[in-house]
Amino acid sequence: MIFYFSGTGNSKWAAKTIADKTGDTLFSLPTNESASGDTIGIVFPIYAWGCPGPVEDFLRAQSFSKDQYIYIVATCGSNCGMV
Repeated sequence: MIFYFSGTGNSKWAAKTIADKTGDTLFSLPTNESASGDTIGIVFPIYAWGCPGPVEDFLRAQSFSKDQYIYIVATCGSNCGMV
């Protein structure tokens, strides 16, 4: 399962590229879907040096298991963090 949030389409492209290689199903955030697979991908753009609100809301609503493998891909246009 790959959950993604995209503003301009870059993160959607990244999520789709990963899904094409792994055979995972894509879910656009926000969604009512639960992160229930063995492997969970989260893809989103950096917004104002952080995670977009819909992604934070989604993550807070989940009950991840210690047995799940969870990875995050954060895309960014120019500056990914405050220095």
